[in-house]
Amino acid sequence: MAPFNSNGKGKGRGKGSCRRGSHPWINQQIIQASESSFDVLMSTVMLHLDDMNLVNLSTASHRIAKKASSDACAFQAMQQRHQRNVDVLLERLRTALEHTEDSRNSVQPQTLSNVLWSMAHMQKMDRPLMECVALHALSNLQEFKSYELATFLWAVAKLGSAFGASATNAALFAAAGNCIKDTIQDYDFRSISTVVWAFATAKQRNVRLFQKVASSIWTMTANASCQELANTAWAFGTSGFRDHQLSHELAEQGCRQMHCFKPQELSNMLWGFASNGFFHEAFYAKAAEAITHLDPNPQHLANILWAFAKVHPRHELTTRTVRSLLPLCMLQLRSFKPQELSSSLLAVSKTLPEPAVNFEQHPDVPPFVEDFFKACLSIIVGRPRNFSCQSMSNCISSYARVPVQGYKIMVHAFSKEIHHEIPCMDLTTMVHLLDSLCKTPAETATETLTALCTQIAADLKNASLVEWQVLVRVCRASTKLSTAEMQRNLLHLPQLLQEKQRIETTQPSCLASQNAPCVAEYAAKTQPHAPLPQSAVGMSQPLPVGPRGPQKVMQKIMEEESVSSGANPCSGRQILEQGTKPEAYQTQLAPKAAQGPFQPLTHGHDGWFIKNSFLHIEDSDSDVEGDTASTTDCSCSIRSRSQPSNFGRASFASRENYAFGGRVLPSPKELQSLVNVTGAALQ
Repeated sequence: MAPFNSNGKGKGRGKGSCRRGSHPWINQQIIQASESSFDVLMSTVMLHLDDMNLVNLSTASHRIAKKASSDACAFQAMQQRHQRNVDVLLERLRTALEHTEDSRNSVQPQTLSNVLWSMAHMQKMDRPLMECVALHALSNLQEFKSYELATFLWAVAKLGSAFGASATNAALFAAAGNCIKDTIQDYDFRSISTVVWAFATAKQRNVRLFQKVASSIWTMTANASCQELANTAWAFGTSGFRDHQLSHELAEQGCRQMHCFKPQELSNMLWGFASNGFFHEAFYAKAAEAITHLDPNPQHLANILWAFAKVHPRHELTTRTVRSLLPLCMLQLRSFKPQELSSSLLAVSKTLPEPAVNFEQHPDVPPFVEDFFKACLSIIVGRPRNFSCQSMSNCISSYARVPVQGYKIMVHAFSKEIHHEIPCMDLTTMVHLLDSLCKTPAETATETLTALCTQIAADLKNASLVEWQVLVRVCRASTKLSTAEMQRNLLHLPQLLQEKQRIETTQPSCLASQNAPCVAEYAAKTQPHAPLPQSAVGMSQPLPVGPRGPQKVMQKIMEEESVSSGANPCSGRQILEQGTKPEAYQTQLAPKAAQGPFQPLTHGHDGWFIKNSFLHIEDSDSDVEGDTASTTDCSCSIRSRSQPSNFGRASFASRENYAFGGRVLPSPKELQSLVNVTGAALQ
C-alpha cells in the first residue's frame, strides 16, 4: 500500500517541507496512518521499517500501542493478524538501542519512556529490550522530566506485575527514588500519584520517598482528579505507609468530588484508607451513598464491604452500608468469584456479635444477612472444589459466626477437600485452617482435624512465634482438641519450643544491636491502641534467630524497655535524620520470607491479622481472612480485575503475596503468658 503523502495539518506534520524518505517525513506518515484503521497503520509501519531510525521506531510503537489500547478490535487485530509484525518492530527497537551512537547518553528520555509505555499497553514483554532500555535509563535518569520518569516507572511496574519483575527493576526503582526525592518540587500531583502507584505495584519500598511525598503533596490535592486521589490512597495503603494528614486531605477532596467517582476508584480509595486503618466518617458515608447509584461489580462490592468491616465493624454506618449493599450482592451473586464470595461473607460476619454457644442459632442476625448467607451457601455447596484453602477457611469462619441452617454440609464438603490438600500445605495454612475448623460444632470435621494436628506436629520445627501463639490459644480455647489422640499430637508443642531455644519474630527488634531506639515497637507496647508514628510504619527488619530461650528473651526485652522508658520516643522521621545509612536501612526493610500467604502485620488492637493476596480484615480473634485485593490501572483505560488467590491451590493464578508494614514483637507480659501456658502443658 502506498504511503500517505506529506500534506496535512496537525502536530508533527509540517507543511510539506520534509524531504521524501527522510526520518521526519517517515514520522509524518506514521502519525497520519494512525488516524486511519489499524491495518493501514501497520502496513505503513512495515513499509518504512527498514528506513526507520530510533525516533521513528519509538513513534511507531507508541502509535500502535495507543490505538490498540483504546480500540478492542484493534487490540484483537494486533494479537492475531499482526503479532509477528509487532515482534519484528520490537526486535528492531532493541537493535537500534544496542547500536546507538555515543552509547547510552544519546538516547532521549522521552524515547525510552515511550518504548516501555508502548510495551505495557500492547501487553508484550521483550526482556532483552526491557533490559536494554533499563541500562540506558539508569545512566541518564537525571535528564528525565517529571512526567517522563513517572510514565517510565508506571510501565516498569505494569510489565513487572503482568510478566514478572526484571533483574534491573530493583536498581531502577532505587535510583529513581533518589532522583524524585531530590526534585519533588518539580512534580505535580498526577506525576506523584503515578510514581507512588508504581512503587506500590512493583513492591518496592522506599521510606524516604514516601515520607517526602506525604509531606509535599497534601497541599496539592485541590488539583487532583478522582483517579489520582484513589491511586495515591491505594498506593499508601498497599505499601503500609500511614500519614494521617495526607489521608485527611485526600478524603476531604474526595468528598468534594464524590459525584465524579467511578466504582473502581471509589473501591480503591476505600481499600487504601481501610488498609491503613484510616476512618473519615464523612467520606465513608458519602461513598456508601454514592456506590448504590453506580454500577459496582463483585470485586468493588467485596472490597467496600471489607473496608467498612475493617475500620468500624460495629459502627452504625457500617450496618447501614451492609444493608444497602447486600441487595446489590444478591443480584450479582452468581458472578462472584470464590475469593470475592468468601471475603464478602467474612466481612459481613464481622459486623455481627459472637454467635450462640450451641452453633445452631444466632438470634441477633438480621433477616437480610441471613438471606445472604443462605443464598451463598447454595453456591458454595455446589462447587467446593473451586475454593482455595484460604477461601474455605474464610467461609468456615463466617458461617461459624452466622450458623444458618445447613451450613454443616458446607463444613463437611470443605473438610474433605482440606483433608486431600494437607500433604501439599505449608504450616501457616494448616494452622489457620485448624483455627477455623475448631470454631465449628464438635461432631464436624474430626478426621480432618486429627490429620491437621498430626501434620502440624511433624512440621513444628519451622513454626514462627505467631503460629505458636495461635496454636496455644486454639489448644486452650477449643473443646474439639481435647481428645487423647489430638493431645498426643499437640501437647509436646512446648517441649519442641524449649528444645530449639529460639523465639522467632518479625518486628524491628530491640534485641538486635541498633544505635537508634525501636520507636515503632516502643509505641506498640506502651500504647497498644494508638497508631504507629506515621513515618515509623514499615521500618522493620527480621529479628535474628539464635540460641535464645524464652527467659533470656524476656530478660533482654525488659532490660531494653527499662532503658527506653526513660527516654522520649522520637518519630521515625527523626530516626532517619540521625544519620542511618540508606544501604543499611534498606536491609532493615527487607521482609522475612514467609512460609505462606498469611503474614503478621502491625496492628492497633490486641489481635493480629494477615495481609495476603486478598482482603485482610483485622480482628482480635485471629480469623483467617481473605481479600479481593483492589488494584488500579494508573493512567490507563484498561480497568484491572481481581485475581484468584493461590493460597493452597496451585491451579489458581494470582498475584504474589504482598505484605508490607511492621511486625509485632510480643510484650514481656504476653511472652510470659506463653511460657506459663507451655510449661503448664508439659507438667
